Amino acid sequence: MGMLMRATALVLVPPALLFSVYLAVAAPNGGGVVGGLAAALALSLYVLIFGPAVAAQRMPPRVLLASAALAALALYLAAAVEAGGAPALAPAVRRALVFVLIATSAPAALMAVFGRAHALGQDDAQSGTQR
Repeated sequence: MGMLMRATALVLVPPALLFSVYLAVAAPNGGGVVGGLAAALALSLYVLIFGPAVAAQRMPPRVLLASAALAALALYLAAAVEAGGAPALAPAVRRALVFVLIATSAPAALMAVFGRAHALGQDDAQSGTQR
């Protein structure tokens, strides 16, 4: 069962990430949110199947949190500039920042919450746990 789940995740995650980028670019309104949610779902699937330890090697939580924080800061500064009457941030840039913020926050939160929890794609014999 674990090998099947891992193989399925390896097949599904890359196309799901590509589709999330397509959603972020092509969706007329709120594309960054929808695309970010799709990317977060794909990355969260990876964390749940392979476990937080493997996911942390592939996508370090510090990098995820730093990119989410930078995107949030950029969105905040853009809103502050727009409120002061300065030129508005380009919609494409805003969409990209929202995409990064949402896509990186969920997997980082999952890795922080689950820590060294048992991965769904890991067999009981590999983990040394009994059910």
